Amino acid sequence: MLAVIVGLLVAGGKGALGAAVGALITIAFFAISKLVVGYVATISEHLITGAAMLSYLIKIVGLFGLILLFKDADLWNDLVFGYTIIALIIVWITAEARLVLRTRTLELNDTTPNRTP
Repeated sequence: MLAVIVGLLVAGGKGALGAAVGALITIAFFAISKLVVGYVATISEHLITGAAMLSYLIKIVGLFGLILLFKDADLWNDLVFGYTIIALIIVWITAEARLVLRTRTLELNDTTPNRTP
């Protein structure tokens, strides 16, 4: 929302549209990864890395398709669009890093030999 307001103030309606589209693309791409990896984690812990890499590959191909689709479009301000994507990537990664650092997970490593009575 803040990006849309800044885009509107900086570049008018095209800036607001560029910020909104940039925000939607960024949030959708990060959410896809989160959902895919979260779902695969419930199935098998061994498949998490593969699922993350596959979702990344699919997102890159999708982003390339979007770039080709809108390469000649003059619907929004490209500069506001790009800066919005960069800003939201930084905010998303910072929020995830902060969440990981603040989340405490109890991990027990039992090294005692297994004794059976």
